Amino acid sequence: MKATAKEFFQLNPIGCGDCFWKIENGLKELPGVTDVKVDMGKIIFDVTFDPTKLNRDRILKKIEDMGFRLKGKYYPTAGFWESIRLAISRAKAAKAAKRSRPV
Repeated sequence: MKATAKEFFQLNPIGCGDCFWKIENGLKELPGVTDVKVDMGKIIFDVTFDPTKLNRDRILKKIEDMGFRLKGKYYPTAGFWESIRLAISRAKAAKAAKRSRPV
């Protein structure tokens, strides 16, 4: 039997249902993720994964790379260029999600 680990990530408010879908599917792309459950009301992602292939920091990095932020984590105030980078990152994620969404 493979060992599994479970981590919970509560995010700052998310704009729409599509964002939940993007994050859920983005996390499922990570090697070692076996399940992702979403509580849309509390904005919590419950990620089950193989700890020999993945860890909490890599999952968090994936969430942040998609342009989302963990609730309760300190992020230095983004300057102008950081804000632009985040906006571009979110736009790219939205475009990629539309291309991969089943019809």
